[in-house]
Amino acid sequence: MFPNEATAPTCYGPNVKAYAIYLLVRQHVPQERCAEALADMFGTDVSVGTLNNWLTEAAEALVTFLVAVTAGLRAAPVIGVDETSVRSKRTKLWVHVCRTRLLTLLFVHEKGRKLEAIQAGPMTGYTGTAIHDRYSSYFTFEDCTHALCNAHITRNLEGISRPKRQQAWTTPMLTLIFDTKTRVDQIRADGGTGLTPSELAKVPKRWGEIVTEGLTINPEQTGDHKYQPHVDARNLALALRDRRDMFLAYTTNPNIDWDNNGAERDFRMIRVQANISGEFRSLHGAQRFATIRSYTSTTVKHGCSPLKNLALLFTEHRAWLPPPTALT
Repeated sequence: MFPNEATAPTCYGPNVKAYAIYLLVRQHVPQERCAEALADMFGTDVSVGTLNNWLTEAAEALVTFLVAVTAGLRAAPVIGVDETSVRSKRTKLWVHVCRTRLLTLLFVHEKGRKLEAIQAGPMTGYTGTAIHDRYSSYFTFEDCTHALCNAHITRNLEGISRPKRQQAWTTPMLTLIFDTKTRVDQIRADGGTGLTPSELAKVPKRWGEIVTEGLTINPEQTGDHKYQPHVDARNLALALRDRRDMFLAYTTNPNIDWDNNGAERDFRMIRVQANISGEFRSLHGAQRFATIRSYTSTTVKHGCSPLKNLALLFTEHRAWLPPPTALT
């Protein structure tokens, strides 16, 4: 009795296909080397064209997974969102990520980094808290609340602090940001949730004093010959003033992280893949890779075997789905 997966006199089983996808997507082995590895391990000659067919087959089997994860992210109280670029021939492709500690959704849209691309993801209809950087398109989503990544803003502060005159406000701001993080971390380690009422009054007050100093050092300029570093410093001070509560959201809500580094970790391997292959050869190839990577990343977050769950894609059972507890 042949298994259901045996659809032809000669065909490859789900485990061989899973090994191939695992090497290609999880371990970032180039296609030619993957074919060589399969020949060495299993004595099977697999062409690069066959590997591409398996990648497409795996991505197409993940429709129900994508629907479930998208729904779970829209229902999550806190999500992290970000985007990064990779090369595709002479153009850029933008990879978007939406994630929680248990879910990962990576997607590549034909509209790149435009608002239309972000709207294609889980942020449409989302009513929780989204953690992100200061990219303006995110703020157009008014149904959700916003929390800003402090790691981004500290890098911005360090970048403009090279001139000594800027250090009069950037240094105390950096000190305040890191001291506040240390205090919140200690409170949570001791079983608390965030800053005490007295601290919640002191931190914003000190924040405002430092920002005022920054705006004094960097007054508004007029005319056509604006000094760019001065303008960047002023714009940063304005962002710290106007978005203060978004940067400090983590001090009162234990579900909100100080930074958005989890999102960066979730798509870091996309850059690794692009570096290994030189580039993604097409939009379709990048979309396919992002879909399968979403699956393996979510699998690992649940402590499951990505190899075992990849094999399911080539059986009648199809995709593994996260448990309902991960989707709220």
